[in-house]
Amino acid sequence: MPDITKAEKEARKALFAEGLKRCSKCLEALPIDRFQSNSRGWMGLRSRCRDCENAITLEYQRQHPEKVAERVRRWQIENPERSKAITQRYRDNRPLVDRLRRGRHRAQLAGVPYEHITTEELLADWQRRGISPDHDVYTGQPLQEGWHLDHAVPLSAPGTPGHIVSNLVPTNRSSNNTKGRKNWLDYIADREEQENAA
Repeated sequence: MPDITKAEKEARKALFAEGLKRCSKCLEALPIDRFQSNSRGWMGLRSRCRDCENAITLEYQRQHPEKVAERVRRWQIENPERSKAITQRYRDNRPLVDRLRRGRHRAQLAGVPYEHITTEELLADWQRRGISPDHDVYTGQPLQEGWHLDHAVPLSAPGTPGHIVSNLVPTNRSSNNTKGRKNWLDYIADREEQENAA
């Protein structure tokens, strides 16, 4: 790094006194919390802001996908417990994303149609259809821990629409297990029949 002048040092200190630091890449004066720590950097911070660092990392990952994948695989093999814990924490913090991913994977394995659905798309569709994301669509009960994202028309049914946004509904594990591989219309009819018989 080239030597900086006394005036530049004073300007740095003045910015830092205001809680700011100038990024060496984008040249913006940003709050110091936008810089990662670096014990060898000026005032213990990196010279580039987090956004610029992330852009550099992303570009490297795009240009060297094999190297990155190999490094990740090697780390996962060397740290199986930590890797498992990180994966579990990710899934726990993003349950709907994980359920969508698993449903899409099951549809791929079954050879039926599927879409890449975002959480936002699914929640917007449920809102449009009057489906509460917090309640079992079949019983109206609040969703319990371990709830399921059900394919209303099962993936195994002939002519299934597959893993598409309009075929997904929230349900408790018990309702989904009782429904099994029935079409949702048959399941509702069976429930009504049982309730009327009781």
